Amino acid sequence: MGEDREWRVLRYEDGVPIYACAYHPQRETTLRCNRCGRPICTECAVLTDVGYRCPDCVNELESRFYRAAPRHVLTSLAAAAGLGFLTGLAGVFIGRFLGLWTVLVAFPWAGLVAEGIWRAGARHRARHLNVYTAVLVFLAGLTGVAVGTWWGLGSPLTGLLLVGIAAATVWRVRY
Repeated sequence: MGEDREWRVLRYEDGVPIYACAYHPQRETTLRCNRCGRPICTECAVLTDVGYRCPDCVNELESRFYRAAPRHVLTSLAAAAGLGFLTGLAGVFIGRFLGLWTVLVAFPWAGLVAEGIWRAGARHRARHLNVYTAVLVFLAGLTGVAVGTWWGLGSPLTGLLLVGIAAATVWRVRY
């Protein structure tokens, strides 16, 4: 791939070329990107499933995955707010009947919330969208718990349990 390109060799040690890092010219390295062959120091190297790559190659490959338009991000965030609020209300209400057994409902519910957010964004990925949606599910869920408790639907404990599990599940999903 990039093996035939000439890189700056600082010196040879036992017949092995010591290169200057392509990003930090003052650093010596023998490590090279396994895609383009660019010399990289250990600070620049990004470990991937297939070996070490330079930041340019990683960014180039990642940009293929993250193609969400602003409208996809906005619909995902709107879905996170709505589903988070419903999660808080449902947690308070379901807790009235199930008590702490609400945890049995929490995990499938959290999966449905994560799936709903993903589908609302038309299954497009955006950088750090999982963080933004998890925080939004949590904050909207707290609002739902407060409203549900104020309306007298039940105890806030089970609502907080359901909201916490849903937010943690959404956090782990990579959109």
